[in-house]
Amino acid sequence: HVDPTTGSIAAFVSDGRSWYSGLDLMWRWRGERNWYSASYTLSKAVDLGPDPLRGGFYLPPYDPMTGFDLRDERARSDSDRRHRLALAGAMRLPWLGLWASGLLQASSGAPFNVTLGDDTNVDGFQTERPEGIGRNSGDSTPISVINPLRAAANENLDPNDPYILAPINRLREPSFFQLDLRLWKPFPLGGDRRGEAYLQVFNVLNRVNGGMVDGVVTSRTFGQPIGLAGPPLTVELGLRMDF
Repeated sequence: HVDPTTGSIAAFVSDGRSWYSGLDLMWRWRGERNWYSASYTLSKAVDLGPDPLRGGFYLPPYDPMTGFDLRDERARSDSDRRHRLALAGAMRLPWLGLWASGLLQASSGAPFNVTLGDDTNVDGFQTERPEGIGRNSGDSTPISVINPLRAAANENLDPNDPYILAPINRLREPSFFQLDLRLWKPFPLGGDRRGEAYLQVFNVLNRVNGGMVDGVVTSRTFGQPIGLAGPPLTVELGLRMDF
């Protein structure tokens, strides 16, 4: 410290910019008893750092000569998904006064940040990246940089140790695909009051939609989802009444 009588003083300033460009295409049709819609979005979201309100504070690499330079941090946003598709609709079925609706959502993968998992510059944050790797490099991260780091972490371990880090063959950004269905029957309760009995199923195909990806190169789960972006197969049976 410059003043040995004073402890550490840290000032955090949230700074950065973001850019978004996209093309939205939508089609809708509505009849007397049915309606259908389809939408597709082709987009690109870029920023200079993660949202501190969602992922916490993050410090970019520090250069002793120039300080913090955010220009080198420009990369895909955490939520950037290049392709998004949504199909929805509802119809009245020809028996028992039943109605049915559905929603199909699909999107390409979101990026993830690759880090060393160690505070090599002693700034209090474990956000340092391997040499030559940019922020949110995701599945475009060169494997030739990752595997030597994993091999180096194995040097002090016994070859038969279950914690030996296996080499990585490929990286993948988890895509998203979910189909939800709903079946309901409305019924009168007298006057203007109405009720509804319903059955709804989320993620009908029970597909595992991976969420956040482990980006620490020395982790056994590196490159694998450590969370979910949507629920597993979920069935709900309910009754709703308006008073």
